Amino acid sequence: MLGTQVHQTGEVVTSEYIFQEMLKNRKHFEREGSMQEKELYVDELFQTL
Repeated sequence: MLGTQVHQTGEVVTSEYIFQEMLKNRKHFEREGSMQEKELYVDELFQTL
């Protein structure tokens, strides 16, 4: 789904980490109906890393 991103600190953030974050926020995904909103949420998640 998502590739590997590298923090400014050099810490590697893998798809697995993102997936775990998404699982933690699953209720958010269930509450948000559209795919567009889900994609925006994922974008926001990347920006906070």
